[in-house]
Amino acid sequence: TRPILASAKKKADLEPLAMVVADRLDKISAIERERRPSIDEPAELFGELLGEIFSYGLEGSDKIVTYECGYHLGKFILLADAIDDYEDDLKEGKYNPYVISYGGAELTRENKQNVKTALLIECKKLENAVNLIPFGNKITVENIVRNIIYLGLTKRIEFLDKDGEEENK
Repeated sequence: TRPILASAKKKADLEPLAMVVADRLDKISAIERERRPSIDEPAELFGELLGEIFSYGLEGSDKIVTYECGYHLGKFILLADAIDDYEDDLKEGKYNPYVISYGGAELTRENKQNVKTALLIECKKLENAVNLIPFGNKITVENIVRNIIYLGLTKRIEFLDKDGEEENK
């Protein structure tokens, strides 16, 4: 299947996109190897990666708007995944910028609130970008996108509202 995939990639002219994706993934891997405490660096890189994927092949305002959608969704995904994996990464000694930043301590209510605020900011920025998409008569697509933002992404971070004692019950 690899020759078929390589041929399809070449015909679709995906090489420039593949190079961008590889570059961002290499940079994220370097951050992980160096065990940098910054959550912003890998989040921005993953946002750039999704922004490039979303906007690939588009031009003008379509490219800008879809890039912004991908960028903020990518940041949200990385931030949410890192906080969700906090306990497991701490136990397994895996790289997690939150574990490094918080010194491996139990997450306090303030820590959780700070992360939740950052995630909600990315949701709001994603919403602002989505509002620029001219959906036209594609109400179904618009509703799906809005449900993802308002229901899916915000539901994904509800665990941050719980205290450790409540989660253990």
